[in-house]
Amino acid sequence: MTRSVEGFTLPIPEVLLLLKVSAFNSRKDSIKGQKDLVDILGLLLFSNVERSKLMELARTYSVNLLPLKAAIRRVDDQTLRYLGLNRHEFSKLKDKLFL
Repeated sequence: MTRSVEGFTLPIPEVLLLLKVSAFNSRKDSIKGQKDLVDILGLLLFSNVERSKLMELARTYSVNLLPLKAAIRRVDDQTLRYLGLNRHEFSKLKDKLFL
């Protein structure tokens, strides 16, 4: 579940995303949790995440996506600024989140 990019071995986006979601779930009410959310949104919006693979891995490794879904519904302007987006741009991209 890795790939090679410019000589580096990296996890595929779906694995990296689930690692971030697991971290987010345990620290969502902290500053680090906010950073996790920014990273998660960046992966969902700007990388090629395969929904079916993500859902399969989430089931296999028992990663709860519900706290993430709730957090996405209440994304604030500061989080959007970190992503370089405004509310209008985020609204247009939201369908890519598919959670």
